Amino acid sequence: MAKLATIRKQIKLVEEIQHVTRTMKAISAVRWRMGKGTVDRINNFTQKLENILKAVSFCFPLSPPEGILVLGIFSDKGLVGNFNQLLAYKITDFMSTQEKDKVKLAILGSQGRNLISGELMFFQELSIRQLPRYWDIRDLVYKIEELRKEGKFTHLYLAFNRYISVSQHRAEVVPVLPLPLEERYEKEAQEKYLFLSDTKLLAERLSFEYLFASVYRAIVESFISEQATRLTIMDAATNHAQDMIESLTTWYHKMRQEQITQELNEVSSAYQVLENKLRSK
Repeated sequence: MAKLATIRKQIKLVEEIQHVTRTMKAISAVRWRMGKGTVDRINNFTQKLENILKAVSFCFPLSPPEGILVLGIFSDKGLVGNFNQLLAYKITDFMSTQEKDKVKLAILGSQGRNLISGELMFFQELSIRQLPRYWDIRDLVYKIEELRKEGKFTHLYLAFNRYISVSQHRAEVVPVLPLPLEERYEKEAQEKYLFLSDTKLLAERLSFEYLFASVYRAIVESFISEQATRLTIMDAATNHAQDMIESLTTWYHKMRQEQITQELNEVSSAYQVLENKLRSK
């Protein structure tokens, strides 16, 4: 009976774990579905900003980087497999190709804090439970812009997991500021556009909006990739728990049947002994 009780406890424990994984799977699925359309919309918006910025590209003189800031966007929660580790490897590989004294690091998300070594400009938790909203990152973008104006860096790179599909994402390090424009746009802009206002002021404003949109896009894509990863992992965990429940249930019934058979044999043996004693009298 003790073994049967132990198996029953194991089945109950696995059922409780399965309930948790199924719930987490459902939550991640909802968040993932809500964010798919947002990714497309923000990509279109950012692309339009890039096209407008090309018109004032002559306001952005090409210059070598005096300081590079890499903003790594990680998750705040675990249970996402190698989601954060692969991004950390990508950032480390990128930093190894740059001059060491010029590269500084900023981290979003508690899971990335201890994954990379290097000078940390700032760290911030990314406590996002639902789909990120545009104004949720306002303070973060203003902080980045202030650091740029103070001369802490001249070139900004965003490191995040780009969403590809529910089963696939890719760690990337993407240049954001200054906008990587081609020299040919300078002549085209002068021929196609007539600027009636201060083009430098317009370029600075558009550049800030592009920074805002780029950071938001990276955070959304990272968030959607995280949800898709957790959805996949929790789905596999739920199926594995079901297999364990079925295996334990089969084992339970087998042991129960063996115990019943043993009890019947004991009763039968006792009956035969008693019958033989009665006959001998």
